[in-house]
Amino acid sequence: HSSGAITALAYAVERPRIALGGIIVIGVITEPAGNRYMQTTPLLEKLRLPVLDIFGSQDLPLVLNNAKARADAAKNAGNGRYVQVRVNKANHFFTDHYNDLRASLSAWLAKLPAK
Repeated sequence: HSSGAITALAYAVERPRIALGGIIVIGVITEPAGNRYMQTTPLLEKLRLPVLDIFGSQDLPLVLNNAKARADAAKNAGNGRYVQVRVNKANHFFTDHYNDLRASLSAWLAKLPAK
């Protein structure tokens, strides 16, 4: 979640030999002035594994303002396994929308191939 989500993206990109079935980023932030590990779009341009990018419609500006760029980066990378979900009326912490978050996570996880 949040800065932890971008940390997970960076880890997945930097460790491509580690077998991951997919990655979920919740309210992932980006820091345009930060180093390469703090910018979501360059990271997403390198990932080919399934990604669920979920955020609230009332999320932080750092999340909302970068949503289209994140989706475009995954598309430009040819990652057809990237999914972006915007939860209506949810804030960055999904206050009073935890059930919506859980339902989206469960539905996405159910679609992943079993290992």
